[in-house]
Amino acid sequence: MSEQMRSYGVARTLFSILEIVGWLVVVVGIIAGFTLAGSAGRYVPDSQKVLLFLMGASSSLVGLFFVGAVQHWRAGVDSAEYNQQMLKVARDQLAVSKQGLKQNNSSPHGYAAKTEESPIANRRSFSAEKREASRAPKVQPEPQTSAGQKIEHSGKTILVEGDTYSYDGIPFKSLEKAQHYIDTYASKSLPEPFRVPE
Repeated sequence: MSEQMRSYGVARTLFSILEIVGWLVVVVGIIAGFTLAGSAGRYVPDSQKVLLFLMGASSSLVGLFFVGAVQHWRAGVDSAEYNQQMLKVARDQLAVSKQGLKQNNSSPHGYAAKTEESPIANRRSFSAEKREASRAPKVQPEPQTSAGQKIEHSGKTILVEGDTYSYDGIPFKSLEKAQHYIDTYASKSLPEPFRVPE
């Protein structure tokens, strides 16, 4: 499935010639403008000389648009060549991957496979273990409690009612949730209610 990359040499040559023609039109337009302005007599006002110059130089705008169009076409050819190169690289990578899959022996085929099998690569660093430990949820064993028991936390009282814990009449499924509620909400003082002055 090896396809040859297309060469756009003819298009590039044509674009180079057309770009030269476009620049020649720009230069000829400017020269024509000066020639028209200079051919006016001595007694012609300056405003009419400027108009004659602009009339001759207006063809240079056509040349500039022509150069811009040629550069746009050249960019299209460049994009086509870059796409061919990317397609070639992708096909080469696919061929290498297929070749690796066809081989059924268990020996490593690349640097990545060798480092995965080495005992040094399998060792985790101390900082990686520390990060994993900090990400793991901290599970603390629930203390042995009995119904009606009162537990103090941050100066607040949590009441044990069967298999639930309640604080200020709010039931919680675990002691940890009740403590978290107290730490988050109950330990902070609420703002004074707004009173309308009389």
